[in-house]
Amino acid sequence: MFKKFSRGSAGERTSVPGSGLGLYICRSIVEAHDGRIWIDSTVGEGTTVGVWLPHEPRTLRARDAGVLQSTV
Repeated sequence: MFKKFSRGSAGERTSVPGSGLGLYICRSIVEAHDGRIWIDSTVGEGTTVGVWLPHEPRTLRARDAGVLQSTV
């Protein structure tokens, strides 16, 4: 479900528009913030997408540290 251009079987069978990029983009954003994203789905009941983000980032990436240092 988190693959680029991936669509669920229901989306392919119906006329629901979409490019299959939504969850891929969400995962990229969540992981960039050291978070987690998951899907819980039950046939006939529905799907829940969960997201967890840390209160504070675990680490300051080297590329981000360079940006911070250059702006000070």
